[in-house]
Amino acid sequence: MMTLPEELQQSFEEQLNRYQQERKMPLLSHMEIRGIRRTARESVIVGCL
Repeated sequence: MMTLPEELQQSFEEQLNRYQQERKMPLLSHMEIRGIRRTARESVIVGCL
């Protein structure tokens, strides 16, 4: 294993964090979230009847 100089280590960590943020995927897609919300609304309506 190689140790980087402090300046290069910081640069590497910043670039890695930026890369990870760009690649971050939501746990649920927009369509899944929309379906969950619709189902929740429908459940509330049925529960009120």
